[in-house]
Amino acid sequence: MVRGQIDRITDDALLMISERGQETFDRQQVSAVLVKRLNHRKRNALIGLAAGAGVGLGIGIAARSSPGQLQIIPNAAITAGFAVAGALGGTIAGAVIPTGGWREVYKK
Repeated sequence: MVRGQIDRITDDALLMISERGQETFDRQQVSAVLVKRLNHRKRNALIGLAAGAGVGLGIGIAARSSPGQLQIIPNAAITAGFAVAGALGGTIAGAVIPTGGWREVYKK
């Protein structure tokens, strides 16, 4: 297996640039060609941040004390705490979800 960047493809050969420099492979030598898909971890982390903050905010609002109940922690602190916790959890979840990977473009 050789990893590198595809330089050119002709009817007879595949030209690649690898760690060892430019390499040429006859078509008969090539059994498969895979290309790396784009990684979307940053995008997924931002989506997780927004979704987690929204869910946390909703839970924080629902957890607030009603008028007349004993209030130990201010309602704003409860809401903010859940929103921050949700944002943190969503960001982590979005960042660790595997994305990208390899796509097979040729197989003998």
